[in-house]
Amino acid sequence: MSTTTELRTMSATFPPPGYVALKIASPSADTSFRNVNAPNGNASAGGPSVGSTASTLRSLYPRAARALVQRDFPLTQSLADSAFALLPPPSSESSIPDELDTQRRKWEILRITLETSVYISPLPSTPKNELKATLDSLPSTLRANQLLSAPALIATLHTRSVRLFSPDNSTSTATTTTSPSLLLPQGPRAAFLPAQILVTLVLASLKLECPEVGRSMIEDWLAQQDPINQRHQRHSAADREGYKRVVELFCLHVLPRLQDWEYAQEFLEYEQELPPDTRSELKERLVSLRTEEINAAGRIPSPPLDPFARSHDDFSRTPSPAPSDSSSSSADTNDTHSTRTVVPNSRSRLNLNGFTPISTPSSAPNTTSNSRSATPDKVAGSSRGKNERRLASPIASIRARSSSSSTATGRGLNSTQNALAAEATSPSTLKLLKTALKTYLSQMGPSRLIFVLLCVFVPIFSFLVRLQRKRRRALNPLGGGGTDVEAVRRRLAGRTSQSNLIGSVWSEVCRAVVDAVRMAGSGLV
Repeated sequence: MSTTTELRTMSATFPPPGYVALKIASPSADTSFRNVNAPNGNASAGGPSVGSTASTLRSLYPRAARALVQRDFPLTQSLADSAFALLPPPSSESSIPDELDTQRRKWEILRITLETSVYISPLPSTPKNELKATLDSLPSTLRANQLLSAPALIATLHTRSVRLFSPDNSTSTATTTTSPSLLLPQGPRAAFLPAQILVTLVLASLKLECPEVGRSMIEDWLAQQDPINQRHQRHSAADREGYKRVVELFCLHVLPRLQDWEYAQEFLEYEQELPPDTRSELKERLVSLRTEEINAAGRIPSPPLDPFARSHDDFSRTPSPAPSDSSSSSADTNDTHSTRTVVPNSRSRLNLNGFTPISTPSSAPNTTSNSRSATPDKVAGSSRGKNERRLASPIASIRARSSSSSTATGRGLNSTQNALAAEATSPSTLKLLKTALKTYLSQMGPSRLIFVLLCVFVPIFSFLVRLQRKRRRALNPLGGGGTDVEAVRRRLAGRTSQSNLIGSVWSEVCRAVVDAVRMAGSGLV
């Protein structure tokens, strides 16, 4: 039985994972697969032809795709390894793709999809030993990918794809008549990467939330396209369609994800390869996407505001005879949009926090306290679009009917706000003292704190104790005899009336020092 028939039989019987790769890569297998990597896809003596290799790859692909859909990752990786063992590198001798180019692209897309799917698949919430067993069941290539970050994984896949589709010779010329100065280095270059593979890699980068890597891949590919296209003269419909898909992905997905709308617009303005109608279509879609994002940003609810702070802001503004810039920009939100900032609608901004604006009639004496109802232009500025001007008279009549209640509400809010402000601006002296002391103590070091305690707080405490004693003496009901008796008692105790706490401590310290010196001099110590 031939090797092709054997592979087809194995594909139909679904053997265990890794069996196909072992059968092909085993040294005891048929040696006819050893020389399929010859230049130009030509097999050596005894090797299979390009047609038989292509048929083998075509028979393996449905099984690999089915295993990927069923999330049988080990079997998919095994079949992919077997397929790439049969695929030779592309040839640069001719200007047309070889017969295995289609299979090379299909298998590379499948491999990128496999590794991306395994990377983003959530790990099962199982015990630690079962999780380790799950990771050990994956092939070594897929396990190694789990240790990489998302940008590093995409960069690794891109480098491998570039090497796969780059010719294996060193240099090539543009034509037979070109000068030697046009010799191009032909190692792994992004220009040889097919547009279909590049689109798959960029979509994988968007899936893994690293659009910056996708942008660098596309820019590298676009920068190297001109010399390659002029050399090979490959301007087929497939190449043009691939270029269109790359530009569309770059301008409508990658750059908008990076919020680089201006660069996308400039790229489409100066791009010359696409037809004019295609460029116009892409520009319209870009403008539509930007409008949708601005509208979506305007509908994002803002956090609820404090009603008292809001009323203070409304009543503190002074009216003006002309509409302000904020109201006019809010009224024209639906007509024109800024290229840098998103201007939400005034009506939606007022209604998001659940409070209705306070309005007063223009004839009331408190009209100057509210700038939103001072002029008709303010009313029109807080509405949506041009149709709100037609509703100006109904709004004015409703406000006229409810003028008394709104005025009372405004006065109540003013009084409540003033009371809260007065209460908030009059802190107690004890709180201020605590705050000041806490600030100073936190800034002091241990040595400075001890110094302040000994040189500031102890004298102050002694002074306060002395004042208290004087007050007690002044309020003492006893006569002079009682005072004399206390003086005699203090004299007998060795204290005078002029001594205090610090003096007594100092005298005791001096007495202890003198006694120690005397005892040392007499030889007692």
